[in-house]
Amino acid sequence: MSFGSKSQDTVDSGGIDPEEIYHNDFHYYVLAVRRLALEPDAQCRAEGDYNVAQELQYEIIIGRCLIGKGKLTAVEEKAIGDLAAAADALPKDALLFANGHAPNVEVMRNPAWAPLRLAAATLIPLLEPRAVESRVYFSRAQT
Repeated sequence: MSFGSKSQDTVDSGGIDPEEIYHNDFHYYVLAVRRLALEPDAQCRAEGDYNVAQELQYEIIIGRCLIGKGKLTAVEEKAIGDLAAAADALPKDALLFANGHAPNVEVMRNPAWAPLRLAAATLIPLLEPRAVESRVYFSRAQT
């Protein structure tokens, strides 16, 4: 499965400021990375116990839309790209459809997810300065 890296701001944004689109995309990407870093039981609860593997894979791959915007360092962009590539390369047996808690936990216990969990846990502190920037952006937008 391969997803493009086309960002929302390359299509009609409906009048939404591209800066807001970027921060929104980044915010939801960081939330996905935080869920990916969790252990399978917590991951599945956080994702709603429905099709967790495919949902997480998509949310991580779509992070490529953040690359090349001039907002991240080369190290941050590489880490996002590497995690997206790893998610894109997951074997089919790590991406089985599941509904309910126990079946999703079983899928997420596939050993192929372990290095992605570790990479996500490493990425969280790396992206924290950008997460702070996004929180500041949104706090200013609300005032």
